[in-house]
Amino acid sequence: MFRREGGEGLGEAFITNFTALTEQVLTAVGRGLADVAYLLVTHGNRNTQVKLLDTLGLPHERSVFNYEVEGHLGGADPLLALEDLERAGRLESGDLVLLATAGSGFTWGVTALQVV
Repeated sequence: MFRREGGEGLGEAFITNFTALTEQVLTAVGRGLADVAYLLVTHGNRNTQVKLLDTLGLPHERSVFNYEVEGHLGGADPLLALEDLERAGRLESGDLVLLATAGSGFTWGVTALQVV
């Protein structure tokens, strides 16, 4: 992965937008942060992902860090993390999984999935 300098403010936008969207989605599905089995995010920056989890009060074990394995593949990052969880047998029926994706730091989305 090639990384250049710049992007000031993008980390804060990541935290602000994903925090707000996570809260909105959980409210919409009638659930809370305690119900989230996993929060899977776009892998732009490990430190920012950790800060997001800390801001939400979610243990780091409730996310997947694949930076060294797959790098950053954009919107596919959360889907690959979901596949990794499934292959490892870490998903159980009823688990609530949130997929948080971003497009170039200008679009943000959080999707709630329930494992069946």
